[in-house]
Amino acid sequence: MLASCVALLLASAQGAVIGIDLGSRFLKVGIIQPGTGIELVLNEATKRKSSAVAGFNAEEERIYGDESYNLLGKLPEKQFLFSKMLLGKPLDSPEVKLLKELGYPYEFIEDEESKGAQYKYGNGTYKPEEAVAFVLSYAKQIAEAHAESVIKDCVITVPPYWRHEERTAMLAAAQIAGLNVLSLMHDSTAFAFKYGFDNEAVFAKEKEPTNVVFYDLGATSYKVSLVSFASVAGKKNKTTGTMTVRGVAWDMTLGGWLFDQIVLDLLVEQFKEKHPKVEPPIESSPKAMGKLRKEAERVKDILSANTMYKVGIQALHMDRDLLCVVSRADMEARAEKLGHFERLKAPMAEVLAQANLTKAQVHRVEVVGGATRIPRVKEAAKEFFEREQLDGSLNGDEAAAFGATLYAAKQSTSFRLREFTITDAYPHAIGIRMGTDDAAEEAEAEADAAADGTKKSKDKLLFKANTKFPHKKLITMSRAEDLHVSLGYRDADGTSTADPIASFNISGVSAAVERLSKDPKKKALGKPKLSVTFALSPSGLLEVAKSELALEMLETYDDFELVPANETDDADSNETTAAADGEAKTEAETAAEELVKAAADLDANATNASNATASNATKMTRVKVEKERKRVHYTTLKAEATPYGLTLPMSETLVKAAIARNVKLLEGERTRAYNAEAKNMLEAFIIETRSKVSSDEEVEKVSQEEERTQIAADFEASED
Repeated sequence: MLASCVALLLASAQGAVIGIDLGSRFLKVGIIQPGTGIELVLNEATKRKSSAVAGFNAEEERIYGDESYNLLGKLPEKQFLFSKMLLGKPLDSPEVKLLKELGYPYEFIEDEESKGAQYKYGNGTYKPEEAVAFVLSYAKQIAEAHAESVIKDCVITVPPYWRHEERTAMLAAAQIAGLNVLSLMHDSTAFAFKYGFDNEAVFAKEKEPTNVVFYDLGATSYKVSLVSFASVAGKKNKTTGTMTVRGVAWDMTLGGWLFDQIVLDLLVEQFKEKHPKVEPPIESSPKAMGKLRKEAERVKDILSANTMYKVGIQALHMDRDLLCVVSRADMEARAEKLGHFERLKAPMAEVLAQANLTKAQVHRVEVVGGATRIPRVKEAAKEFFEREQLDGSLNGDEAAAFGATLYAAKQSTSFRLREFTITDAYPHAIGIRMGTDDAAEEAEAEADAAADGTKKSKDKLLFKANTKFPHKKLITMSRAEDLHVSLGYRDADGTSTADPIASFNISGVSAAVERLSKDPKKKALGKPKLSVTFALSPSGLLEVAKSELALEMLETYDDFELVPANETDDADSNETTAAADGEAKTEAETAAEELVKAAADLDANATNASNATASNATKMTRVKVEKERKRVHYTTLKAEATPYGLTLPMSETLVKAAIARNVKLLEGERTRAYNAEAKNMLEAFIIETRSKVSSDEEVEKVSQEEERTQIAADFEASED
């Protein structure tokens, strides 16, 4: 299938772009370069996926990926695991509480500026944006090593349920990492894009759209999306693939990590049962719990294919070993008791309701996400959709990375991608409140509305749930003053106020009206019309795309008209005194009589006399006159945004400071890498030279035994 992508991607001579599937647990990076197809970037260990974690070793050197994850058993407090799920989250968020409840060895404190949670690290702190930026820096590095060139442009996958705060935080993390985000993309949409792009020929044979459910249980969240695929006729009898997201539902904390925790609890219980008198308890040891947490994840994966597994960990805690057997039945029974399998049902029902479809109208159920390998998780989907088998044509581990890379190529000017239309859905309803915080002004506005006989609501639904995006919406009103608007999330029906997002102050209205009204030659016709265009960007961000004022005015202006010359004389004579006017009139009459007489004489004596008379009679001249016209004057207004929300975005100053800190860490890493390479080269030189000195016949011919012995000793000392 990738070979077909090569043929369909015609690149210009620009740089490579990457698609980053940044999950809570794993990182996958796809890349496309001019003249090649899409490839998955391999890390330094030649693996196709890496751990989405970064941290520090005992020497306070930054480490990434699997190297960082492997230190969870020794330095768990120094590894920022699950940092992505903390983006845009306050200290009292369910995610922060759950990390504490599950025993992760992190201390969180509130960021005074953003009101978000941040890691306490030693005597300092790290924001989640920085921790995520570390992982993105790693993605950038392995992509650049693969491409052997600088990489900037990317598309990053994000959960569809993310709101403005989380999306803004992800963009800040990418900026800190030195990446230019072409767009954020829902991971569920990335799956679907890869699926649709590969199967476009199949859809072309179908008369009706193909409805596909994507069933995704990842590391820390659960998502179900329903997408309709079709092929429509285009130009020159060519067909174009299309996909439309019909619905998406989720559970933000149900994921594979809860099953990891079940296995972890089983292991802890068995250790305590075998070693009941060990003090302090194993739960008090971050290192022991870090080892068990890694083992629990591994055992969970094994139990997806096996019914039981024998665990053996030597010197786990206080020199005590753990030897026990964990069964799939025990894991599933505990999960059943905790309600994990029951939680799988609601999103499946919700997505059908959003799409207004029945189970029978779903053609395929594609399984994605690592935790869907758990047999009971698959069984839950089979039971709900009443199927004997689920579909698995997608590589659930890699599909999102490929889809994001395809979308990066689609967004980039460096490539021409086969046309494929994506219609995504923004799952949250957004309301708008128009007006001001000034109670007196609000009362006056309401009184004006009552006098006009109109009923104006200050609260309106701006974007309904599952609005197709990117999308713009224009709001127009009669207004002569500056405008203050507030945006906030609403319940699905759009009737109740929920969390605020931002406010926008539309300024310059009063100044524009005043400026136009000062001109004595202009008179306003009616009230000024204020129009504001709100946009949901391709990344799912809310912004004011355009704001302007329109005022229709009646203008008087000077113009020139062509009139006969004699009329011009009459017009000029009207501006003189009455006596002079009479005299001018007599002179004009005399001149006219003479002109007529001369014309008659010429007519009698020459054949062209009539032409000369006509030419002289229609001679024209320009006269200045005053006229009126209607004209609409447009003024572009300034829209100043003030973010609100549960957390606030990083300020420009803090982003710059984070960039500087990241650059300093990168410089240290480059220095260590350079020194390590130099050391390796020196060691290779020493080994090669020592071998020559001791066994090369040509060297023996030109040297003494004592010299060779001394050189060998010197090299051995250098090597030590």
